[in-house]
Amino acid sequence: MTIAGVETGLRTGMYRGNIGLTVTKPNDVRFVDGTTVQFRQALYLDQGEVAAGKSVLAAAGPFTVRGRVISGVNIHARGESFNGVYVAGGRYTLSNARIKLTGNGDNDFAGVGAAVMSSGVGTTLIVDGADVSTQGADRPAVFVAAGSHLIVKSSVIKVRDGELPAGYVPNSGIGTMLTVPWMLGLAGDNRATNLVGTNTMATYIDSDIAAERWGGPLDRRRPI
Repeated sequence: MTIAGVETGLRTGMYRGNIGLTVTKPNDVRFVDGTTVQFRQALYLDQGEVAAGKSVLAAAGPFTVRGRVISGVNIHARGESFNGVYVAGGRYTLSNARIKLTGNGDNDFAGVGAAVMSSGVGTTLIVDGADVSTQGADRPAVFVAAGSHLIVKSSVIKVRDGELPAGYVPNSGIGTMLTVPWMLGLAGDNRATNLVGTNTMATYIDSDIAAERWGGPLDRRRPI
């Protein structure tokens, strides 16, 4: 790839400029309540390779692949519920990635709308030298699931809250809540890291992680 496109989602209306449409194979994942969650992502990685059929490569930037090291990913997405990098199996290193996502996610217990995500026993994703920022309700930067291991090294992770949908009623339902339950004494609608599942691990090494109100360390002396 030589062009870094901006993912915008698809809405009714007039479009002008250099517009591209990408049709991908489905990435449907069974959620804990038995429903099926649909993912869209710039890069889908599984068993040692980039699965082009499940990836919106035009949104991934001018990346290169050497073995299982993916370098130069540059993802800018404005569409809601669009994932940056989704790793379903294998071991990979994501080197010097730049990921910026704006707009709300959908279900951060499933990882919908996350910037980087790993899932599955035996799956390891190393994020090295990345600059990741998200802004939106349920738009996590890092999502780790189902016994996988995600390692963040020498990276900057920043998340900001988003605008809640009109009529949203705060709740504590898995898959439906967009804000942290008030009874925990916390506030916010976007967290930097979320881990789900047995033996799931996230490791941070020499990295700067910041969340506006929830799900990450916050030093109020340093604006995010």
